[in-house]
Amino acid sequence: MINVQESFTRWFKPKKPKAYENWDKRLDEIKEAYMASFGKNVFEIDDNIEKSINEIKTNIENRFDVQNKTFAEFNRRMSNGIPQAILNTWLIKYLNNYPYINEDEYIEKETIEDKINNIEKNLFSLEKDLEDSLISQYEDFFPEYKIFGNNIEGIQYQIGGKRID
Repeated sequence: MINVQESFTRWFKPKKPKAYENWDKRLDEIKEAYMASFGKNVFEIDDNIEKSINEIKTNIENRFDVQNKTFAEFNRRMSNGIPQAILNTWLIKYLNNYPYINEDEYIEKETIEDKINNIEKNLFSLEKDLEDSLISQYEDFFPEYKIFGNNIEGIQYQIGGKRID
């Protein structure tokens, strides 16, 4: 058995959405509610991670079908399903992307395609920010120029199937 609560907390804390503020500090409550309903510490993962993931998914999916509905009630009462989302989305993502090597070390599986997509998103954001900045200050840079049209006609031009600023 691997106890992943501490490493999951370190991984989850910087990634969590704003709506999940302070939930990284409430994982013990989630663990206790899950244990009351399913008789197992959700953060103790079998050596067969895939089996553990399937068990978590099944338990979360069938949370209303168990005798002890502590987890279902806790989930409903606390921020409309955040505990369920933390386990069913974030913990599962963590387990899928960080297979066990030893108790303190996990390796992220990021494909080359993922890296390229992330770079392209960042480049697009940088280009868009630069374009927006130039548009808002064009009179300072080019006082004799005017941007024409209602849309982007005066901002971008089509040349050979590509757009230029």
